Amino acid sequence: MKLKTKPTPTEYRLPGPDEMNEPPDNMLSYAMLIFGEKGIGKTSLCAQFPNSIVGMLEPRRKNLRIRMVDLSPGWELVQKFTKAAIKDPTIETICYDTADRLYEMALNYICECKGVDHPSKMNDYGATWKEIKDAFEGLLATVQNSGKGLVLTSHAKWKEAELRNGEKLQILCPTLSDSPWTIIKAVVDYAFYYGYHGNKRALFLRGHEDLWCACGSEDRFLDPDGKPVRTILLGETPRLAFETLDRSFGNLVWDVDHETTGEAPLASPQKKTEKAKKAKSS
Repeated sequence: MKLKTKPTPTEYRLPGPDEMNEPPDNMLSYAMLIFGEKGIGKTSLCAQFPNSIVGMLEPRRKNLRIRMVDLSPGWELVQKFTKAAIKDPTIETICYDTADRLYEMALNYICECKGVDHPSKMNDYGATWKEIKDAFEGLLATVQNSGKGLVLTSHAKWKEAELRNGEKLQILCPTLSDSPWTIIKAVVDYAFYYGYHGNKRALFLRGHEDLWCACGSEDRFLDPDGKPVRTILLGETPRLAFETLDRSFGNLVWDVDHETTGEAPLASPQKKTEKAKKAKSS
């Protein structure tokens, strides 16, 4: 009788010094978070991504003519939707509106399975919190690994942040709570704020001391001279907004302030916060 021999393991090989990873040239290959004021047009912008479908986790928007599915019933439907969207050849981009509700549904589902109304009731040394994290993070990873585009939305809020020197300041950031925000920051390649530059709709691509954004590519979202773009005007229609975003990814759009100097004004919440600070100090 011939004895079976163990297969020779494939030798592990590291890439050579000239075998560099080449970042994709297609914007859809990157995960993106778009956050901003309610009603600014985040969902409409998401719907303009090529062959997109929007998973609506907030109350259904009946005024939008877009391809969408109502996912408000809960996490199990979210999972079914995700699997079906990945298998559907007519879908290139999967959007979740909003990431806040997506995480909340994962939390509620895990808690319901365990018979509690909040993870803190379990007293299991963080095991339940880890299950929630794994469910939320795993769903996003499943979409990314499928080759489909991933777009998430969130609203905007002012949050107190502490600098390394101990100084505290207010920054404009997504409404995500700390746990999902930590995950989202690790998952997305780009996080842009959709607000106003003066009275015109604009997308803020790079942050500053009082605005959080994430632009993970050094060679994307540059102006025609190769300088980093911070803010772009998106126009008055969702289609024009997406076309401008895509052209900006291709380094074909000028910064809104390329002919002027000074900081670009943020949306109205900053003005409200400044007034509140003055009122508090007076």
